[in-house]
Amino acid sequence: RSVIVCEGASEVGLLRGLSQHAAANGGKSIETLGGALVDAGGVSKIYGRAAAFLALGYRTMVLRDDDEQPDLMIEAQFQLDGGELVKWRPGYALEDEIFHGIRAADLDLLLDYAVEIHGNDHVNSNISTISQGTRNLVSVRGDASPENRALLATASRAKKSGWFKQVGWMEHVGREILGPGLVEFQQPCRDQIGSIYDWLAKGS
Repeated sequence: RSVIVCEGASEVGLLRGLSQHAAANGGKSIETLGGALVDAGGVSKIYGRAAAFLALGYRTMVLRDDDEQPDLMIEAQFQLDGGELVKWRPGYALEDEIFHGIRAADLDLLLDYAVEIHGNDHVNSNISTISQGTRNLVSVRGDASPENRALLATASRAKKSGWFKQVGWMEHVGREILGPGLVEFQQPCRDQIGSIYDWLAKGS
């Protein structure tokens, strides 16, 4: 009944992981609510996919980053035609929302998982490069300051070497790290995620 067209694989993975966590803890999964997830393959393709589903009669939502902008006239027309839009806060990609919003205690869990996937050297190199050599994997641990969160968010989404830029990787983040602490996740991202589930529930 409802289709969520996600900008990329990361958003698909995150929502899948959150859905799995909800279902395992007495809540409803996205599938139970009649929802399906689609990877648009980038911001330039998102409204072509979304408009097609809308034309077929599906309740359709777009979930996108805000670090790159689509054609805003096309986006406005999609909303006028009955489509729903959820996007991260101005200028933010998904990684910005996660690293700025997650519980302080869970920041090291994200680092641990990045190291598990890519190894110490890879993660350390990303951090050192973004910080121009002033920080490393050891020094960023246990630091929940806004400055460190911003550094880690940028390091984690490095082109061609992003820490969680696969469906399965971000699925793990959603299910095992973000999901368990979602009630303590900072706003507005918590509200944005909540609005996705509210929208699904209205169509189920």
